[in-house]
Amino acid sequence: MAISEIISIASACLFAVITIVANVTTLCKKNKKTKVLEILANIPNYVSQAEQIFGSGNGQAKLQWVLTKVQIDSVKANVDISEEEATSQIESVLQTPQKKEVEQTSQTV
Repeated sequence: MAISEIISIASACLFAVITIVANVTTLCKKNKKTKVLEILANIPNYVSQAEQIFGSGNGQAKLQWVLTKVQIDSVKANVDISEEEATSQIESVLQTPQKKEVEQTSQTV
C-alpha cells in the first residue's frame, strides 16, 4: 500500500467518525429539547394545582412550589432548565387570560 492510499483511507475513516459523532450529538440535543418542552408544557397544570393548594395570595409560595415541581421533572428527565426560564414560562402562563369554569358552564347552559 502506498502512503497516498493510507492517507486516503485514514481521511475517509476520520470523516465517517466525525459524521457519526455529529449525528449522535444532534439526536441527543433534539431529545433533550423535546424533554424540556414537555416539562414546560406541564407548567399551566402546576400553576392551577398551586392555586388550589395555596388559595389566593401567597404568590411567592405558589411560585416556589411550581419551580420545585419543574426542577423535580428536569432532574427525572436529566435535563437542565434554568430557574429564569421556568419563571419566565410561569409569568407567561399567569399573563394569559383564563376563562373561569363558572363562566364556561354558564355559557353552555
